[in-house]
Amino acid sequence: MFSNNRDGTFATPTEYEISGYNIKLIQVEDIDNDSFIDIIIGSYDEVIPVNSAGSISILKNQGDGTFILKERYRLNPIHSSLDFADIDNDGCLDMLCCNYKTNQLFIYLNKKDGTFAEPSRYDTGIFPRGITTTDINNDGWLDMLVSNMEGNEISVFINKGDGRFNSQVTYNTDAGPHNVTLSDIDNDGWIDMIVSNDKSLNYIFIFKNNQNGTFTKFDKYGLGNTYRQAIAKDVDNDGLEDIIQIEAGSYSWLDSEKKKDLFLFSEISVIANSTTADFDLHWNLPGFQPEKREMS
Repeated sequence: MFSNNRDGTFATPTEYEISGYNIKLIQVEDIDNDSFIDIIIGSYDEVIPVNSAGSISILKNQGDGTFILKERYRLNPIHSSLDFADIDNDGCLDMLCCNYKTNQLFIYLNKKDGTFAEPSRYDTGIFPRGITTTDINNDGWLDMLVSNMEGNEISVFINKGDGRFNSQVTYNTDAGPHNVTLSDIDNDGWIDMIVSNDKSLNYIFIFKNNQNGTFTKFDKYGLGNTYRQAIAKDVDNDGLEDIIQIEAGSYSWLDSEKKKDLFLFSEISVIANSTTADFDLHWNLPGFQPEKREMS
């Protein structure tokens, strides 16, 4: 770890020994609520992790910028992604981990002291790659979304309201999803899904929230190369979130209003259905021509 010298330079690094040979994941979170950031590291037990077991190591912040190895959690076989979220609403971050050998999601509930209980397990699709959490159905409890690269689908787990989850509901993405970006893309107060595709079809998929804990595949856009990550931000301050899509060697910028030939799709409009209390969404997206700019 390189400590900042407060002048833009860094001190000689302090090294911390952990188990394993091949570090796969690293994340920083305050897992014991002491206002100091701890370090969480995922590693393999073998140099070449073909069928290797792995572990999650917790380096606890001592409050002075130094760390000690506090806990180590075994995973057999290995893990593919790691996230932290308070899924049981107790004010403490819980640990979520995908395992791509068993095709399962592991949930470690925080014991409120920075240690974690034995995991509960939920079946996912094939090769779970990424975990994302959000309140899908606006009930005040975090739900989970898992991208399954080899299963060509997104798994959605709805929180039962106690930190436990219903079995997965899957949404087909035609080819391997890499990551899920969450955004209220239509400004209706409900979180929608934007799915990046990391395989041959090279699409962005948009799934509209049905306001009942489910999604409908709304549209897809092919912009060019392999997509790894999307970011949803209102880049032109028009009140609508736009999509910045990172590709291999270039980027694409999807905007909600075409201006100066820099933006990629036209205005999104919301039309009220006069015969029901619900709203039907109509997205008017003609002339969809992405612009690409090479990255140095």
